[in-house]
Amino acid sequence: MASLNHAVRRPRCSPLRPKSTVPLPTGLPVPVERYFRTVLGDLVPVVETAVVSGRGRLRFAGLTLPARFRFTHEAGRSYRHDIECTWFGLPILTVVETYLEGHAHLGLPFGVVENDPKTDQAANLNLWGEVVWFPSILATDPRVRWEPVDGTTARLVVPRRVRTPEAAGPLIAASRYRPDGVAPCCTC
Repeated sequence: MASLNHAVRRPRCSPLRPKSTVPLPTGLPVPVERYFRTVLGDLVPVVETAVVSGRGRLRFAGLTLPARFRFTHEAGRSYRHDIECTWFGLPILTVVETYLEGHAHLGLPFGVVENDPKTDQAANLNLWGEVVWFPSILATDPRVRWEPVDGTTARLVVPRRVRTPEAAGPLIAASRYRPDGVAPCCTC
């Protein structure tokens, strides 16, 4: 039986053309500069917003359902995630997650989660983790700081919140809330 993927017409994507570019910043740690020069060259695109859409499958209690998502970012500041599980193209479970001004709001099928510092911390880590889709922000955002560790390693320090300038400070690096009280593997 032939795959349906061959019959589906997919939209052609045109190459992204940044509105503006800036020279690669000076003073970056050696491995970071090497990476950015290899991937981006001497001019770095300035990304202000990004939208990532896609499809996948989510599994709930042994049942696998088709899903679609749209993640909208104000790069390095806020995001909105819209996720739907579908049945024959109709949404049956919807999740809307937002992170705005340092606070997360999760609209889940079974309720709402908000005003929780641990969820806010997780959302901030998510915000910076999703820059994998637009990594140039790690070279263009003045709030981001790279610290050299050695010739092949560097530490990335990102803002904790963007609500007020006083709140922007170092964040535990790639660490998340642990209910068992175990210390994270890496901290700044």
